[in-house]
Amino acid sequence: MRWAKLRQEGSLVVRRASQARIGEAIAWAEKNGFDFIVIDTPGRDIAGMKRALDLADFMLTPSQPSPLDLQATAPLRRLWSVSGTPASIALTMVIRETLPRTRNYVERYAEQGAVLPAIIGRRVQYLDAMERGLGVSEYRPGDIGDREMRRLLAAIFAEATKQKVA
Repeated sequence: MRWAKLRQEGSLVVRRASQARIGEAIAWAEKNGFDFIVIDTPGRDIAGMKRALDLADFMLTPSQPSPLDLQATAPLRRLWSVSGTPASIALTMVIRETLPRTRNYVERYAEQGAVLPAIIGRRVQYLDAMERGLGVSEYRPGDIGDREMRRLLAAIFAEATKQKVA
């Protein structure tokens, strides 16, 4: 929540809720007119995450192209299989999208579930924005990080819509 404390008042509202109170937090947000709600949970709390997943329209799991991350996301991907909620992996901290290593991990993740086509690079501007309590699109509008986030958001909406229809 350090990032949230750094933020100035504005259009983005950050609220803390325990896993047990996620339903209440979502009800509050919907009552107050929010139609896009992000639930950020620790990836290691599978039991708590199941409740959040049951309430979600889409589950995004960020992961780096590495053997440890591929292994660490396995429990989450198993959770996907017992849920009707659409879910995908988003590759993050990618050094270069065209590297054979990156393409290899895209294929390996895809064998085990959906991988979004929007890949997030390893950029210092993400860290700089976080340090200021900003999103990268607020920090450097129009810059490459902003464009990556916009592609990611478009890919999330497209995948969630596609999977709901299927």
